[in-house]
Amino acid sequence: MIKLIPQNRIFVFAGDGPRGPAFKINTKITNIAQMINVPMVCVSLEYTKKIQLNTWDHFQIPLPFGIIKINYKKLHFIEKNEDIEKVNLMLEKELNTK
Repeated sequence: MIKLIPQNRIFVFAGDGPRGPAFKINTKITNIAQMINVPMVCVSLEYTKKIQLNTWDHFQIPLPFGIIKINYKKLHFIEKNEDIEKVNLMLEKELNTK
């Protein structure tokens, strides 16, 4: 993955990673973005009709005939000297705000 990103490939990650905790940005993702100097864009989805599962991540399945709202946030470049924990808190706040 790290070799493919500089070749103009696009990657999408769930911010909380495959194992959670839910709604907390996984530090590995921000470390990679910082290491290879690629931007991050936070995207969240809202559904008017959905099934929400009783799982650790509150997984949602959109239902037919509903509306899906896609929220794009601003582009973030993580500087080499930035504190990753502060970046993660800022991204979490941005993602969890409608």
